[in-house]
Amino acid sequence: MRVKEASFRVREARARRVQSAADQFPTLDATGSAGRTGGSEQTGDGSTRTLYAVGFDAGWELDLFGGVRRAKEAAQADLEAQIEDLNDVIVTLVAEVAVNYIDLRTYQARLSVARRNVKAQQETWRLLDALDRAGSGDALAVAQARYNLESSRATIPDLEAEQDAVMNRLAVLTGKPAGALHDQLDQSRPIPRGSVDLAVGVPADVVR
Repeated sequence: MRVKEASFRVREARARRVQSAADQFPTLDATGSAGRTGGSEQTGDGSTRTLYAVGFDAGWELDLFGGVRRAKEAAQADLEAQIEDLNDVIVTLVAEVAVNYIDLRTYQARLSVARRNVKAQQETWRLLDALDRAGSGDALAVAQARYNLESSRATIPDLEAEQDAVMNRLAVLTGKPAGALHDQLDQSRPIPRGSVDLAVGVPADVVR
């Protein structure tokens, strides 16, 4: 996901910034050694002694021409750029989630209307068909009612497919596998009023 990639670039730039800042300060190396020595009974007391030696070595590159300072400034600028890039990615991601969330609720509203239309048109067709069979109806009206009913029915599978596709896109955008959000988003809710309802960011029922 782009957010993870952008976050990694920020961490990498931060590490370079820390390293470039560290170049301004002295480096200190420490060394240590130990040894044992013993004297003969003819020339000494014959005892054994342990000798220790410790040494330090400090180094510091004098920044006469400003190279270290410019490296630090460049690293800082790169860090700030990567942070801005991460912010842009997050804003884009939230916007994509908001747009798809509105699409989902819109498809669900259209599905609800289509199903109500099918139910109403089915009742109309049955009534007209019964009247026609009783000899007091209009065959043309029956045919038109049947056509309207079948046309409305045909829109439902397409709307259901679009609804599933939007749910899958929302799952991917929030780092989940396709189909993971179907259960929690299947229940219809009002269509958000654009920036008013989505001003706080990602809808809660998408990320919970």
